[in-house]
Formats: sequence, structure tokens, C-alpha cells
Amino acid sequence: MNRLLAVKIDIPNTIGTTVGTEYPTFGVLLSKFVLIAGIAAGIVMVFMIIVYGFLLMSSAGSGDQKKLARTQNALVTAIIGFLLIFFSYIIIQIIQRVTGVPILNGTN
Repeated sequence: MNRLLAVKIDIPNTIGTTVGTEYPTFGVLLSKFVLIAGIAAGIVMVFMIIVYGFLLMSSAGSGDQKKLARTQNALVTAIIGFLLIFFSYIIIQIIQRVTGVPILNGTN
């Protein structure tokens, strides 16, 4: 008895190639996703610094110490979150260089 376990589906891309030729392995797809997620994290980080910076300035003038502390904590948390994402990417790059195993370079 023969069973069909998988079906290969190539979805045409807008530039004339298929998804299967552009992303031949899951690692290549994951690499592109991590790159886009890093860019999105940077954009969100800049937006959060602008918003929380404005809130920090407005709460500092109001004299409400609780609001000022909450805004400072939110700003510090946003910066720590971005640094966590940035340094995790750097650590992955270091592991890749030391071991020689391509993790996020898209050449799997």
C-alpha cells in the first residue's frame, strides 16, 4: 500500500520565481523572518522612545511622581527589550562564526 505523505506546492512569486526556489529550506525562510523581525523591532523601538520620551517630559512637569516613575520604567523596559533582541542576534552570529554552522545567513 502506497501512502502520500507530502505534496510539493510551488506558489508563483511576483518576480517570476517560485517560493520553493527562493526559500529551498526552512533555515532560509527563518533567516529572512529573523531579519524582518529585527528591522520591525528597531522601528517599534524608535517609536516607543519618541512616545515615552514625550510622556516623560509631560509627566516631569506635572509633578506626579507615580506617573513619572511609570513612564521611566516603561522607557527603560523598551530599551532593555530592544537590547535583548539585538544581543541575541549578535550571539547567534558569534556562534555561527565559531562553529562554522550556517544558522541565519540564508545559505543552507
